[in-house]
Amino acid sequence: MLRIVASRAMRVGRATVFLMGLALMLALVFGMVSRAFGANGGNFILGSVNNAATAITRLTGNVDGGPALRVSNPSTDPGSTALDLQVETGKAPMKVNSGTKVTDLNADRVDGKDSTALGITMKSAHGRTGDTSAGGCTSPGVFSACAPVTIKVPADKQYHVTVLSSFTAMSAEATEVTYCPAIKGGSFGLSCIDTGKDANAISDFISLAPFYGESAATSGQIGPLPAGTYTFSTTIKSRLQLESGNDLKAHTTVMVRDASAPGPPIQ
Repeated sequence: MLRIVASRAMRVGRATVFLMGLALMLALVFGMVSRAFGANGGNFILGSVNNAATAITRLTGNVDGGPALRVSNPSTDPGSTALDLQVETGKAPMKVNSGTKVTDLNADRVDGKDSTALGITMKSAHGRTGDTSAGGCTSPGVFSACAPVTIKVPADKQYHVTVLSSFTAMSAEATEVTYCPAIKGGSFGLSCIDTGKDANAISDFISLAPFYGESAATSGQIGPLPAGTYTFSTTIKSRLQLESGNDLKAHTTVMVRDASAPGPPIQ
């Protein structure tokens, strides 16, 4: 009787060992497959390139005063980043549900436009009017380009340009001073940009009484200008020599906007 019981016990023990061994083998095989591919319902394996899913992987955290997820890459090697988002052409790499400003976010493009196309670049210059021998910018009887500002349009760009010109002048005798905002460069000689004609087509003028300073201002727009280097100025012509003085100056302000960026609509 004892011999029969012992025999049965041995058979049960062998079966148990076999089942445990089978379970261990299945766990190793299927568990490793699941871990290797990280498919739906599987584990997300760090350092693996084979994590794949066809459903949303969601992380919900109630973290007071801090982020629910932080990705850090302390490597100093070139090209090291903390996050790489890749999508097919024409697809947005990210979606958000808030219009709140993100501090320190540095974006190169907005609405498909380069960042430099979104604003207006301004540059100004000033110089003294009066006799060139006294440090002024004018000579009697000729059109003089005062307070010049030079702008270079890159090969792949076209610019719209607005020029604001102003000056103060004085003469020892009564005379007239003609003036305009002007351009020179590319296909342009010294030309008034409000008429597109040469400087002789200037129509704006002021009359000067003897030793009485007068000021004038005007503006003009031109564009789109193709690639090239252009100089904009406040162009002045006086029949007589103008007086020189620290408070007798010409001012030119140039505002440049990329022609590929449409301006705001005007109602």
